[in-house]
Amino acid sequence: MNAAKSNGVRVPAWSPKLTMSVNGVPVEAAADASGYLTVKRTWKPGDAVDISFPMALRAERLPGSEKYLAFFYGPTLLAGELGHEGLEFDDFFSSKDKKNYDGWYHKELPEIRIPTVPSRALADPASALVRDRTLPLAFRLKDDPTVRLVPMMDLHFQRYAIYWPVENADNTKKF
Repeated sequence: MNAAKSNGVRVPAWSPKLTMSVNGVPVEAAADASGYLTVKRTWKPGDAVDISFPMALRAERLPGSEKYLAFFYGPTLLAGELGHEGLEFDDFFSSKDKKNYDGWYHKELPEIRIPTVPSRALADPASALVRDRTLPLAFRLKDDPTVRLVPMMDLHFQRYAIYWPVENADNTKKF
């Protein structure tokens, strides 16, 4: 197993344009082939390093598929709130009384519609999402503003989507 480098800072893929300063002075630093940011200088006791990791909206394809994409803000996965129609609070908890012959609980639920996003959203996520200032980190689909996207970790007790079907340029689904 390779030991982690101790003389640099890893540059995450979600923030390739990070900035760095030492003692309040911006410094030139470049990522090496292994993805670590290094600074060549003589360090002194008390040197203070400040690194800024700018976050931006981005989209990624579902691995192995061109039919779906997911939205992120920096490293944060965004999930679309799709409501709780037909669900009850108790549906989110396991109970041996609910299980049927195969050990799983099955409940007929209303079908939900998952909106599509334009294919250009992969290169330009802002073409599909608009910031929603009702929460610290929320967005809405431009083509369906009833759907709010929030950090996956903040979504509870409802249906959600993290992968969105992609439309072709002619507005047909890529299925």
